[in-house]
Amino acid sequence: MLGTCLRVFGSAVAFLEIWGLASALMACSDADSRALTDGGTRSQPTISQLMETVNSEAYASDLSFIAQPRVPGSEHWQAVQDMCAARLESLGFQVQRQQFSNPGVNVIGTRVGALLPDKWVLVAAHYDHVADCPGADDNASGVAGILQVASALSTVIFDRTLVVACFDAEENGNAGSLGYATWADPTAEKISSVYVMDMIGYKSDSPDSQTFPARMQEAFPTEATEIADNQHRGDFLALMGNDPVSAGKFKTYGTALGLPTMAFLIQPETYPLWAQIYASSDEAIFFGTRIPSMLLGDTASLRNPHFHCLSGLDTEADLDFDFAVRIAKATVAVAAETLGYTAGSP
Repeated sequence: MLGTCLRVFGSAVAFLEIWGLASALMACSDADSRALTDGGTRSQPTISQLMETVNSEAYASDLSFIAQPRVPGSEHWQAVQDMCAARLESLGFQVQRQQFSNPGVNVIGTRVGALLPDKWVLVAAHYDHVADCPGADDNASGVAGILQVASALSTVIFDRTLVVACFDAEENGNAGSLGYATWADPTAEKISSVYVMDMIGYKSDSPDSQTFPARMQEAFPTEATEIADNQHRGDFLALMGNDPVSAGKFKTYGTALGLPTMAFLIQPETYPLWAQIYASSDEAIFFGTRIPSMLLGDTASLRNPHFHCLSGLDTEADLDFDFAVRIAKATVAVAAETLGYTAGSP
């Protein structure tokens, strides 16, 4: 590969004199990420083009495979864990299986940033679930989503480091994300942004399909009015967290994709109340350290009647795959911007 790079740049003597041989060779050092055209220039897809690499058929296939009972320690739990590791490795990520308990294994994939390697952008979803429940929405939908994000973002170079995590034991008090955060040490300011996908597949255009408890109406009166004006339809992506900048970007890209979004921005002092009303996910571990963090979801039990299979099985038949794929596309775009990708935008 070094010889190829030298041939490509061999005629560009003036460039080498200005920038130095080392810079030219560095530009070619990661061939699997920096595609060269016949003319020797790097192909730079726009963010819109990155979004379009999200594959709806692959998403559906992954979700279908994952959506079986998979309590920690079970055979299918192991199969999904292996799937996460193999997929991330095939995409060029450095993969680590982080054991934080027995059983209890996070799969962590890392692509190191080119300019700010100590600034990490985390995209995560939990792969465990409760017993005797397929967990299609919770959270096969999220794991399939982050694998599509990983695939879309694996082809280009970013300023910051991308970390894609399949967390374990979310159903056990967020034990997996806590184990990761303890290892990563959020106080060291390495983790700069967090996006957690947890239940992104359930959508309904029917009136009164979205509940919104009174205490939440008091906390979010503007959003409560919007939901009421929309006849309580469960047709939007809920963004829950403390990152208004990312929430604005999701709204912009969501509009372009035909994906309604609604942001519930939470202050640290009001988070305990929020967690009592709406069961928090893995973003809670990072939110508590004031890292910009967003939970992307369909509002779980406030919309999906089969949450945790309490009133029927949580199966893929109930899900809106197009809705979930649009969420994955929007996440590709927002994460790319946060990572420092500037080749283009819609």
